[in-house]
Amino acid sequence: MIVDPLLLESPLDKIVMRDYLLEGSVGILDKEKITKQPLLFNVSAYVTRAERSPKSIKDVLDYRRIKEIIDQAVLRGHHDLQEELAEEIAKEILNLEPVQVVSLRVEKPQAITEASAVGVEIVRRKK
Repeated sequence: MIVDPLLLESPLDKIVMRDYLLEGSVGILDKEKITKQPLLFNVSAYVTRAERSPKSIKDVLDYRRIKEIIDQAVLRGHHDLQEELAEEIAKEILNLEPVQVVSLRVEKPQAITEASAVGVEIVRRKK
């Protein structure tokens, strides 16, 4: 997930979560609606940099908040489309105070046997 930081308002820091694996219900096929499958999430959250050097977790975006948002979205139930799930997650991440831009990739590693994964990647900016 590449977002050119020069195109963003500076200064921003990037919080990264790579290859977060979670079982969930996503897809339009009948079997996908009744059987959970592995979902892979990759997130880059560009956050407003603290004016001073961070000294505690209160000074930064705790990446566990991003994990919680993903968990809650998946646990809420079935999504027909990966795009729908990605939009829901991105919207919630952008609601976190310091986040200005989020890049999110959602993949289904077992959807196509001949591919390592299929998915969608979106980039959303705080309005």
